[in-house]
Amino acid sequence: MIRPLGFHANAETAVDNDFQHQNDEDLMEIERRACSEFDVLVDQLRNNGIDCLVLDPLNPQETPDAVFPNNWFSVDHQGNLTIFPMAHPSRQKEVRPDIVQKLVDWGCLIRGAHDLRESAPNDCFLEGTGSLVYDHVHRLAFMARSVRSNAFLAERHCHDLGYRLIAFDTVALPGKSPIYHTNVLLSIMSEAIVFCPEIVHELDRRRVMQELLNTSRKIIEIDLNQLFAFAGNVLELKNASANSVMVMSNSAYLAYTKVQIEELSEFNDLVISDLKTIEKYGGGSARCMIAEIFAPLV
Repeated sequence: MIRPLGFHANAETAVDNDFQHQNDEDLMEIERRACSEFDVLVDQLRNNGIDCLVLDPLNPQETPDAVFPNNWFSVDHQGNLTIFPMAHPSRQKEVRPDIVQKLVDWGCLIRGAHDLRESAPNDCFLEGTGSLVYDHVHRLAFMARSVRSNAFLAERHCHDLGYRLIAFDTVALPGKSPIYHTNVLLSIMSEAIVFCPEIVHELDRRRVMQELLNTSRKIIEIDLNQLFAFAGNVLELKNASANSVMVMSNSAYLAYTKVQIEELSEFNDLVISDLKTIEKYGGGSARCMIAEIFAPLV
């Protein structure tokens, strides 16, 4: 996790992120509140048995979105680290050359690093686990096509991983862009799935739903209002006792129905954190703030 130093609304990324709002307050106050929200979430995770590696951004004045590190790198179960090509110049600056050493010092076994930027064609981008939502059990990867999520790169990356890509289009709502990242409309957990079928294009909707049903998980459908309250941007983690912990923002929690909260609570302990400043100006929520590390520990 990366502390939101220098955080504020980024005019570059706002072009295709309809969850994001323009700066309408003092930038120092925005950063102060974002850092407070971040620190509370880290404390909540640690109090629930989740170990967190917390770093400061290398270039805080140039990387206002650094609080969302899951987009530029991931680490798989074999300890392989992948660096992804980011769409916007300010986000490209988030990539830090010391990430492997930081993870090794933290106790992770990193066996290798692969930089997708080296072979990506110009103007082709793939933003990590923002673009790709994995089902690691069935070796599937779901992706909503967008400027930030290129199907050619995704297909090649999934082939290398031995995963099958399920790509689809989303509905362009009036006055809005297509959904910028898959992880705002879909979250796949061990026993349940949170999914917004309404935002998936009608030509792809049945196919995507069938793929999700085939995983034999409980599907919890959310609507567009819940989607834009970040109810789809949630994440399941495993704590030190191997218990499932589901992380969500307070906005997401309040958007769920009582029945949906009961369903989610069947499978997970819930960690609910107030992230309204980060959500408002960053256009991302709890899931975007956490880069999962699956590497073995040494």
